[in-house]
Amino acid sequence: NSAPSQARFNDAGQHHETGAPIECSGFGNLDEQGTRKVDFLFRGPDRLDRSTYGLRDVLRASYSDENLSLTLGDKLYALSPLSELLTYARGAEAILHPGPAEIGSYYTETRWNAPQEREIGAFAGYRFGTAFKLRANFLNKRQDDSPTRAGSGDDIYTLQARINPGSLLNLGLEYAHSSPVTGDESSSFAHRITLDGRALNRVWYTFENTYAAPDFPGYYRNVLYSNGTISAELH
Repeated sequence: NSAPSQARFNDAGQHHETGAPIECSGFGNLDEQGTRKVDFLFRGPDRLDRSTYGLRDVLRASYSDENLSLTLGDKLYALSPLSELLTYARGAEAILHPGPAEIGSYYTETRWNAPQEREIGAFAGYRFGTAFKLRANFLNKRQDDSPTRAGSGDDIYTLQARINPGSLLNLGLEYAHSSPVTGDESSSFAHRITLDGRALNRVWYTFENTYAAPDFPGYYRNVLYSNGTISAELH
């Protein structure tokens, strides 16, 4: 088997400046069973600065099968809600997921942030049947020097648990602790609780509580937030 691919040429410009970015993309299966998949997108050069209709350059290639996922290039990388919920960056990621266990790591560098930020993330988790899942995460975040401030770096450790015995209860827990790599700043922490479920097939509920200390360096910072809803079907 082979991955179908296509090529596209665009022209975008303004004020007598034009550009012709080239795009090549494809996806598909490498075997008849459909267990080995590839996906790639190559586009360049960057033409966003020449026209509002221009496109950013993208370099991305991925491979996945039943036990392994590999990605190189530009995409949204994520680790956990408290450490890194989502960041668009250029990097590399590898995830092993044999059976109920999973382990993975990634390295990223932001593309358009100034100063540039770098992240190294790693995680290991295990699923105990269908009702309980446990996962530990580690994130190292570093920011380069800027004209107005020195660079910084932090290590963030989080522990996640998911309890889901049935439709009545779906409980998510995460606790995070951070410590600076350099400097004399003190450590800080954060936590997040999510709860949702369905009762009698007519009542749905959701609840969320998130706290992050003022100097917590993760995705949330200086946050104390609670929210809940209950809805019912009447007929």
